Amino acid sequence: MLVASSGFIYADVVRMVKGDGPILAIATLLLLVVITWLDMRRWRGVLIAVGFIVLSSWWTYKLMGILGLKLGVFNLVVVPTILSVSVDSVIHLYHRRLELGAGKMRELFQTTGSAVLTGTLNNLFGFLGLCFVSHKGMQTIGFLATLGIGCGLVVMFTALPCALEFLCPKNPVHEASD
Repeated sequence: MLVASSGFIYADVVRMVKGDGPILAIATLLLLVVITWLDMRRWRGVLIAVGFIVLSSWWTYKLMGILGLKLGVFNLVVVPTILSVSVDSVIHLYHRRLELGAGKMRELFQTTGSAVLTGTLNNLFGFLGLCFVSHKGMQTIGFLATLGIGCGLVVMFTALPCALEFLCPKNPVHEASD
């Protein structure tokens, strides 16, 4: 028996993921808050973005339980992608909402919303193909990514408009361009 066999390496990876998982989750959330703050420079915007991420992650987590999908070594790698797609979408919609002002949700989602939808669906369909491969690890990546991005889309077009309308300033805000 080899000391460096793939079984030993896999066991070490599983042990590290289980031990460091909660720490990495908290560190990732804090990093997202910092990056979002650097872009938005408004705590309301950070609150909207983090709230969106927490809500869509919670829906994803609950649906994973219902569907029997477990977070594991293989599909864990897709979590940062799900979070980045979510943050990217919120940032674009938030900045456009600031430019338009209150009461312009239809215009917001017909312009920026359609672009965000197209990009997000592109990501979703790219991962959807992995659901049909024979490798179980790759399948779980596809399932988790499709589920997470899909939950993000649902939250984006249901809860996010309410948050943008009620938490953003009523009048248009003209931000200085670089």
